[in-house]
Amino acid sequence: MKTIIILRHGTTEGIEKGQLQGSTDSPLSPRGQQEAQLTADALKTRSIKACFCSPLGRARETAEIICKPLGIKPVILEDLREYDFGWLEGHHYFKPPAFNSSIFVKLKSLARLSLASVSGESMPHIRQRARTVWKYLLEQTLEGEYLIITHGFFTNVFFRELMRETPEFKNKIFDVNACGLTEIELEGNHPILLRLNDTSHLKELKKNVH
Repeated sequence: MKTIIILRHGTTEGIEKGQLQGSTDSPLSPRGQQEAQLTADALKTRSIKACFCSPLGRARETAEIICKPLGIKPVILEDLREYDFGWLEGHHYFKPPAFNSSIFVKLKSLARLSLASVSGESMPHIRQRARTVWKYLLEQTLEGEYLIITHGFFTNVFFRELMRETPEFKNKIFDVNACGLTEIELEGNHPILLRLNDTSHLKELKKNVH
C-alpha cells in the first residue's frame, strides 16, 4: 500500500504582496516558516519513506524544515515545479473561479489562463509533467508514505490527472492553501482520496493569506 501526501509550500513574501508566482521565486515569509514548522510537527510521527520536491526555492525551503525531523533528504524532481504564467508573472494573484461563479468571472479566468498559456507554459505541457510525476511514483518499489512538496497550480493539475476517472473530482478546481495537505491512498494503481487541502494542523495561525 502506498500513501501520497501532497503539500503546497508555505506562504512567501510574494504571496503576502498579492503577487502571482509561478517560475518567479520568492522566499518564505516568517509566517511561511511557521506554517512549515507546524506541518513538520504534524508529520514527524508519520512513516514517510521519501520526499520529492519542486526545484523552486520556496518549496525547497519548506521541504528542509519538514524533512529534518523525519531524518530524510528531499529529492528534487524538476517536473514538480510551478506553472510558468508568462506575462502574468508578478501581477495580482487571482483565485480559480468557484463552481457558482458568474459566467463573467469564469470567462475572465479563462482569458488569463489563455494569456499564460501563450506567453508561458501550455496546459498540455503541464499536464504531461503531472503524468510523468504520477508514472514515476507508481514505479517506486517501496511501500509506505511519500511526501510531495510542490505548488498550488501544479497541485490542481496533478490532482485532476490522478482523479480523472472519478467523476466528482476530475473537473474539480480548488484554491490550495499554503501548507495545505492532500492525502491519497493507492489500492494498486487506483487512487482513493483521504483528505483534501487540510489545514487543521495550522489552527494556531490566523486565516491563510493569498
